[in-house]
Amino acid sequence: MKTVELKVGGRKLRLAFTLGALCEMQDTLSDFDMARLSEYVKTPKTMLDVMAILAKHGEALEGRTLDVDREWLGLHLSPAPNRVAAVQIALLNALAEGMRMETEDDAETEVDEVLESIKKKETAGA
Repeated sequence: MKTVELKVGGRKLRLAFTLGALCEMQDTLSDFDMARLSEYVKTPKTMLDVMAILAKHGEALEGRTLDVDREWLGLHLSPAPNRVAAVQIALLNALAEGMRMETEDDAETEVDEVLESIKKKETAGA
């Protein structure tokens, strides 16, 4: 699964939206609604929650344990609009990559070689 890089406090963190991250968001965000997923990155409070969750799962996918928490992230991010926008973009990209994973898994299903061969013969003979 593809991760997205985010630099915070001089560190490079990887972000990933996985099923585990989704479950954690349901537990962490009191009003969680999958249809409003992108809205959670728009406010500072929920943005930090989402960032901490995605960083935890992204780092795990890279074989590392996240050694910072939500508070550390908040302390090392400037509230300057351009910086907040950059973080929001990284979070939205990670969410999009996680959602994209669904369609990639569907494409990797096994192919019935015999059925494909029959389909090709039918197309050639028509």
